[in-house]
Amino acid sequence: MTNHTIETEWLVTDDMVFDWKTVLHDAGCVAADSIVNDQDGNLYWLGTDACIHRFLDSTRISEDIKVTVADMHPTLKAQVRATYVMKYHRIWWAFPQNGGSTENDAVMSLSLATMTWDPLLPMHVSAFGQYKAGTTYTIDTIPFSTIDGIAWSTIDSFENVAGWPFDICGDYAGLSYQSMADFVYDAGAAYQSMIHLGTIGRAHV
Repeated sequence: MTNHTIETEWLVTDDMVFDWKTVLHDAGCVAADSIVNDQDGNLYWLGTDACIHRFLDSTRISEDIKVTVADMHPTLKAQVRATYVMKYHRIWWAFPQNGGSTENDAVMSLSLATMTWDPLLPMHVSAFGQYKAGTTYTIDTIPFSTIDGIAWSTIDSFENVAGWPFDICGDYAGLSYQSMADFVYDAGAAYQSMIHLGTIGRAHV
């Protein structure tokens, strides 16, 4: 994958070692971190032709949002970031929305189940990543004599197990967030909590 073409190559048994062919002639990849795989092995990327492509058939899948993709800040496209969110079978691309952007300030979300685009999310994202839960508490192990003051409905949730994977993202202030979470309420009002990412420090959720 280059700035100008998309090539595929494979191992062969003769002296050449590799053979290859050009898959896409008229567009390459504009941002290395826009390349992302889904769970089925399909590859997606932002092309130099202002389209989002899917490999191996090189399908342009961004026709419904072509104005959004075309309006990206022209010199900041290399900062586009992508991630696959397994929980919701979606791909997210964080990107600089227009000529007035100074950083990635919006997120495009593609539903792979329907191959449709969600409304833009106004999020400033410098990076995507994954994090696995470490030590957790259950109703049997929480180290308090009472749970009356704990502002959540239950701590025996399916996510409250060691090793549970979370999709996280970073902003430009140095904070990390759980990038896609179900809302939890206390007495009808949303509450703010904290997660501790090992030696990284604390991050707002």
